[in-house]
Amino acid sequence: MPYAHAASDIFVRIIRFLAVPLIFFSLLSTILTTGNSKDVRSLFGHTLKYTVGTTTVAAIIALITYKILDPISGSTPPSCGEGVTSNISYLDSFANIVPSNILDIFLTNNIAGAVILAVIFGFFGKKILPELQKSLASGISALSEMFLLLAQYTVKFLPAFLWAFMVIFVQDLKKGFVIGNTLIFLIALIVANLIHALIFLPLLLRKNGISATETIKASLPALSVAFFTKSSNIAIPSSLKVCEKLKIKPFISRFTIPVCATINMNGCGIFIFLATTFMTEVFVNPMEWWQYIVCIATATLVAIGNAGVPMGCFFLTTSLLAIIGTPTYLMGVLLPVFMILDMLETTVNVWSDIVITRCINKKMSNLE
Repeated sequence: MPYAHAASDIFVRIIRFLAVPLIFFSLLSTILTTGNSKDVRSLFGHTLKYTVGTTTVAAIIALITYKILDPISGSTPPSCGEGVTSNISYLDSFANIVPSNILDIFLTNNIAGAVILAVIFGFFGKKILPELQKSLASGISALSEMFLLLAQYTVKFLPAFLWAFMVIFVQDLKKGFVIGNTLIFLIALIVANLIHALIFLPLLLRKNGISATETIKASLPALSVAFFTKSSNIAIPSSLKVCEKLKIKPFISRFTIPVCATINMNGCGIFIFLATTFMTEVFVNPMEWWQYIVCIATATLVAIGNAGVPMGCFFLTTSLLAIIGTPTYLMGVLLPVFMILDMLETTVNVWSDIVITRCINKKMSNLE
């Protein structure tokens, strides 16, 4: 048993080392590499509005599904005893999000502060001289790619640590952890994704006067690629062909599809919210209303910073759990079924990309 705990602790330490730099540089790189022309700014504004909006709605749908299915009902916190209590008020918690210096976000694993700082730096980085802006964007993009590569190699070693997570999980089963709670959690994940994809996104199309049936039929090739590759980026060529079939202006589709493949992660937002909430309430303490709101905002922003690659959402969620001090070994237990979840989430992401692109094309119908 000590070996299992030591192995899991090593993996968590590696995750914590990579998490904040990965999120910070990925999000900052996305902001800095956006164009500056009037049309591009308008396109990016619409894209960002729809991305933040749909991902936030996805997290809210996840919250409603979570409260209805109530996967923590009857569970008892394993390993953590009675949980962790805190006398810190929610105002103090919000105040602690603001970093005291640039290194503070990395030293304290302040993921919310990293997101805030990335947005601020990105905003002012767009205002410096063009030649300096290009150099800055190039350097930040290189750092982002480096940490992403490190993360991908780290995830490849996750199966080697799976035995440690399983040993701890089996021990907690003997202490009274109910496996049924985890199954309900998985059902909540699937239901929330289906509600978002089959109800909310079609309603968004109809609100903009667009046929949902026509869009779904045309999108099937791209959705198939997304499902089997588990990568929004790999699905970009297929999504662009779908846009041509739907007669979307090339200037719009060639901008929004790659940008959405990078920052529009509705399915990831659902997974981050549900996994963070479920594991925090099971292993630590029940969350208060303001913590749900913070979790929705965090899930939205972290999902936007996620890379459109297989296992990207899994890594970010594990990182977030490690940072907030929630046991992460259940993520290792979920690994065998995460492939199916990843397929579903990526399909939802790409479907949302196409929906957003069609909505923007309708709004910018006068664009030459």
